Amino acid sequence: MRHARVLIPLLLLATVLIDLAAAVMIAPIRSGPVVAYWMVFLSLPMSQVGLLSIWAALGKAPAPWRAVGLVLPLALWSKLMGTLLDGPGSPSATEESSQWTFFLLMEALATVALLGIARAAGLQRTCVDAAARPPDPRTTRRFQFSLGYLFSWLTAAAIVLAALGYTFHLSRLALDARDFRSMVIIAAANIALLLAALHVMLARCRRFMRWLVGLAGLVAVGGLVWLHSDGEPVRLILGAEAVWLVGSLAVVRVAGYRLVWQRPSDAPQPPD
Repeated sequence: MRHARVLIPLLLLATVLIDLAAAVMIAPIRSGPVVAYWMVFLSLPMSQVGLLSIWAALGKAPAPWRAVGLVLPLALWSKLMGTLLDGPGSPSATEESSQWTFFLLMEALATVALLGIARAAGLQRTCVDAAARPPDPRTTRRFQFSLGYLFSWLTAAAIVLAALGYTFHLSRLALDARDFRSMVIIAAANIALLLAALHVMLARCRRFMRWLVGLAGLVAVGGLVWLHSDGEPVRLILGAEAVWLVGSLAVVRVAGYRLVWQRPSDAPQPPD
């Protein structure tokens, strides 16, 4: 647990610094033979929203604040991408931000839904350093509705709606069938890559099974990229995204976190 208290904040700090440095470096570049730089930059919001989606689905913080922690960075990334791609004050920046919000939100909701189903089936995040400790009653008690919990949800909902309202405008969401298909394919490839990296890095099972599932995920990603009409840039984005995902999850693994399947009969019961 001591490792987690040091490494996770350092990972968050390093992520923010990398984002700021990348945004400053990429801002002056709008054309020319530097497409690779942009492809690597585009992988940042995709990978980071994916990692936040894992935390939102499997984390142990109160659900309202996990929702806020997911949506606020998503909205900030959407606004930043609209500004960088079309320039500050550009009329099309709002349209670009709306498209990015739609895309990242679609990816995040699908990831949270899949991992939420897995969590309901028994998937749990655990820390190996704390495996021998008795369970914390705060994490094992049954759900109890309270007025404070209701206020937390109302406050979180207001923050989430305000953030999405700032970056997403339905009237400016100009998507034709081709654009929507492209978004769905890339989002599906992102999710397949994310789940494969998550299983390889954090699953508590035989190494052979971890790498077998990871290989199956890569095959799924390759099939989805093949369906995309612009395969080369997408491969570059996903390759850079894989580096970010594996690197970040490696730090989480070193911090002691693992994913385990817990049967309902094995779950610790709250004290009477």
